[in-house]
Amino acid sequence: MYVVYDANAIDVTKLNYKYVCEVWLNIGATQTKVFQSKVFPRPDNNRGEFDISAIVREYCVLFYKTNFGNNEAYVTNVQLKIREEYNGTVGAVVATSTARTFYNYYAGRSSVRNAILPYFDLPCTNRPRKLYINNSFKTPYYVPVLSTGFFAVIDTAGTSTNVTAANGSIENLDISSYIINTTGNQYITIAGQRFDIEFVCGGLYNNYLVHFINKWGGIETMLFNKVSKTSIEVERKTFQQLPYRVDGSGVVSYDTSSTMHTQKQAYGVGFTEKLKLSTDLLTDAEYQWLSQLVLSPYVWLQGSDNVRYPVTITQSNYEFKQHIVDGLFNLVIDVEFGEQFKTQFS
Repeated sequence: MYVVYDANAIDVTKLNYKYVCEVWLNIGATQTKVFQSKVFPRPDNNRGEFDISAIVREYCVLFYKTNFGNNEAYVTNVQLKIREEYNGTVGAVVATSTARTFYNYYAGRSSVRNAILPYFDLPCTNRPRKLYINNSFKTPYYVPVLSTGFFAVIDTAGTSTNVTAANGSIENLDISSYIINTTGNQYITIAGQRFDIEFVCGGLYNNYLVHFINKWGGIETMLFNKVSKTSIEVERKTFQQLPYRVDGSGVVSYDTSSTMHTQKQAYGVGFTEKLKLSTDLLTDAEYQWLSQLVLSPYVWLQGSDNVRYPVTITQSNYEFKQHIVDGLFNLVIDVEFGEQFKTQFS
């Protein structure tokens, strides 16, 4: 929200006075005007108010990519340029705001204005510092870092590597290459933060990696390695037809044993594939963190084919659990693929 004021707003000789707000931001490397709005001064204080959050958010959309890497969940060089309009004429720019970077995040009820700032040069995640890794199915595995230029990663062999990233960017770090083997250190260090690793075997069930955008706009990964079930949701369209047929010679046939003579006929059948996925046992903190997965507008499912499919989580409620109340628990989610497939048309 931006508030502007100019003494001209109370000048009675300036008819139909309006504040004109232009929103400029970087598209690629070029600052571009993307929006313009006009408002009359408020009658109580002669100020103009502009809420640009919905405009900027349109340019913080995360698109599907084969490698997430540097994230588009933020936009840089955002400025407001203010003009005045009166007597039917729009004047020159009279004020320009400080250029800022905007991040596509939400903070919930405990929101504070600069909630994302404590994550600079740190992993941009509320995840407890533990990673569940199936060493034969671990690529990619993302931990986001809000970087000011570069940060260090120490792999399981103890080797330190500097990762270069754009200043102010959310770098979605694929940590799989830093997990050298299962016999080295059982942890890696990312931007000074230690993440313990628990290696898990594939077991009896299909393993899935679920990637999602977290509340701060970074991409994270969670392993679902327990029971999974596949189902399909069917949509069937039918029509009613006469119980007989007339051939080319005018002969009427009532052969109801033929499928061609059924009175109720399906003419279009579509289906959507669904999966029920399960994690291993979780801690209270892990279960709380994974609420961000259920709330995420962007979720991708990766199976044994190593293809990431956009999916939607269909749960509409999430009850936080505690061991002292609920005993042992894991997370079970229902996901739905975006495509609806069609069978043969009749």
